[in-house]
Amino acid sequence: MSNGAMNSRPMSGGASNNGAVAARPAIGRKIRERIPARLWPAILVGYSCLLPKEMSVDVVGANLFPWRVMMILVLPWVIRSLIKDPVRFSIVDLFAGLASLWFVLSLLVMDTVEDALIVGVSQLIDLAFAYIAGRAAIRSYHDFRTFFACLIPGLLAVAAILAAESIANRTLLRPFVGELFGNLPAYFYSKPRFGLTRAMGPFAHPIVAGVIMSSLIPLAWFGARNNRVRVLGLIAAACGIFTFSSAAVLAAILGVGLISLLLIRRHFQIPALTIAAFYIMLMLLLTSVVSESGILSVAIRYLTLDPGSGYYRLLIWNYAGAEALNNPIFGIGVRDWHRPDWMFDPTIDAFWLAITMRHGFPLGFAVLMVVFGGIFEAVKNNSNVSSEDRNTGYATAIALTAFAFCGVTVHIWEGVVSWMYLLAGLSVSLGTQRVRSLPIRNGAEPSGASPAYASTRIAGRV
Repeated sequence: MSNGAMNSRPMSGGASNNGAVAARPAIGRKIRERIPARLWPAILVGYSCLLPKEMSVDVVGANLFPWRVMMILVLPWVIRSLIKDPVRFSIVDLFAGLASLWFVLSLLVMDTVEDALIVGVSQLIDLAFAYIAGRAAIRSYHDFRTFFACLIPGLLAVAAILAAESIANRTLLRPFVGELFGNLPAYFYSKPRFGLTRAMGPFAHPIVAGVIMSSLIPLAWFGARNNRVRVLGLIAAACGIFTFSSAAVLAAILGVGLISLLLIRRHFQIPALTIAAFYIMLMLLLTSVVSESGILSVAIRYLTLDPGSGYYRLLIWNYAGAEALNNPIFGIGVRDWHRPDWMFDPTIDAFWLAITMRHGFPLGFAVLMVVFGGIFEAVKNNSNVSSEDRNTGYATAIALTAFAFCGVTVHIWEGVVSWMYLLAGLSVSLGTQRVRSLPIRNGAEPSGASPAYASTRIAGRV
């Protein structure tokens, strides 16, 4: 018996080792089943948009920021996915292609070949590569919910950094990363608000940090696959308050308002969106009648945390808008724009105005169609899908609406603008799915339907 016991020991150890080895493929297989391979490029691009630009490399005079490096690296993966399973064409794809090429063409006309190759191609990558990654990733509403769940750890990390920087009263992440990579950021002074520093985290400015965090509200509320993801996403979004940005607050109010209207419509069968549009138009009309200074001036006085910077934005619209009107086709290129000498800051705090002034109205219109086309495509199939899938469409539509709204008063650039284009591509794929409605008894979804029920109503290619 002792010999048997002795002989059994190595067998037991060998069995445990074999079990551990066998468990590894099982874990890998489980991950592959939960996260389709086509989603990984979009997930990696999403994470790269959350990285600071100090993690950049210089190639022939061009700064390749981390999101651009990642989009270039995953491009073969994306192309392979598109060849293997082509997406259905959308008119939004045409506008995305036009906008991408116009970035380069306008600079070829107005500036030098070097400017077109460095500045124009960089912006082409920001738009086209992010948009294509989003288009190639999604094959169902379930894919988007999986995509968002995979981003939660990174979003929570950014949220924690924002809170830490605001409470510590200094910028922490970007100087630290700059020392590691040898790309120290320029000195940045942020005027404290309410006794706390305006945190910026990995982003270029507290404003864009607040905008991207506010866009998480609809994504978490409507686009989460379970309550745990929803709560964690909302916690991350709430930390956007540490940016103390007027645009972020207004974007959050817009997101919460649209979510509330959709919930009202669902529970009371009231056409909430129609009512909302009516009240918005009524408020604008009353403001125009009562106010002597106009709607925009009233909004700046009462809806911004810093009215002084708000009035400065009005002047930007006056002078930069004149430049755009005087150069409507190809814009002014990379040259400085005309303004009074005391307006020394060349920054244009309006995304739509900036791209139109630099590259002309054709590009401004094309990018506008990419964003609003994504909004339309995201909700196009809502009458033919389950309530869970319908909510997923609302999630991306409201997030893009927040970006479009903020683009009027703030500039959106670097990784945040690629995040917006990525969302647009994802949204277009939601709308270009082949959707077939299954017969439903009594016009209702089966009681106790499993989460997989929604995916049974989606068939075919994106």
